[in-house]
Amino acid sequence: MNNSKTASILKGEILGFADNISAGLSKPEKKAVRELLLGMIGRGSCLVTEISRGFKDTVRFKKVLERLSRHLSKAGLGEKLQENYLKNRFIVRLKGNRHLLYGTRGKSKNVLKLAKKVRCQVRETVKFTRKGRQIVTQMDYGSRKVKLPSLPDVELNLVVIKNLRGEVKAIFLTNLACGSRKNLNMVVKGYFLRWTVEEIIRFRKQEFDLENIRVRSWVKLQNLTTLALISAGKVGLQSFNELISIHILTFAKRANGIKRFSLYAVREGISFLLNHFMITRKAIPKPCCNQLTLFEISHFSLLESL
Repeated sequence: MNNSKTASILKGEILGFADNISAGLSKPEKKAVRELLLGMIGRGSCLVTEISRGFKDTVRFKKVLERLSRHLSKAGLGEKLQENYLKNRFIVRLKGNRHLLYGTRGKSKNVLKLAKKVRCQVRETVKFTRKGRQIVTQMDYGSRKVKLPSLPDVELNLVVIKNLRGEVKAIFLTNLACGSRKNLNMVVKGYFLRWTVEEIIRFRKQEFDLENIRVRSWVKLQNLTTLALISAGKVGLQSFNELISIHILTFAKRANGIKRFSLYAVREGISFLLNHFMITRKAIPKPCCNQLTLFEISHFSLLESL
């Protein structure tokens, strides 16, 4: 696949994501969010100076830096971005002591009691490691429609995992579709493919230079941290097809191959593609003027000949 085409697809995905999380903001604020998000992922830094250097434009570096800093100082920007971000797809694990609404009348019932009555539609073979031993077993998956007491108008899916004896082993709540066997499998595998807390925190700090933030106000610190966390989340939620994903990883340049926790390689591959093929914006060339100037070489040559 052509490198420029892949970079263009990457940029389009990131900018589209930026537009979604900045819904409800003003046009200048949306532009700033687009540039900050693209710059963080492309440059691998949350420093506003480093992000500003990544956009080579006719506008001076100082002007870009001042504009981005001005938008970061706006109170409520981070909260609005978080609110919109949480509306994207989610899978959360539930405790048995929660209560949900079910049925047409919206009756409230304990989550564990609801889970026990869920009919399982899928049976899958599951492999996992426990205390150094690999265990192979079978699990049943099922789902049903539910609602949250605080959001009675939003329909969600309760996903349940049971063992062969019918005992409930895990309960999830998601806004993803669960009507088919394929969708149900995607929800369960999507949750268990999550990374450990320590790994994802280390990734955020290291790949976006999160501990090197140099802003001086509390509002800027909140907004910049929110954008850095959202950028890390976007890298982990890439929805590209297999061919584009492989193309991204080829630019990570790993001597020992790609490890299970591949976010570092994904971020570096995206950064290479954006920086070398797409992220810079060419200055608009000035129209050519046919009038001779005093300092043209041909003019000096003519004077010498005289």
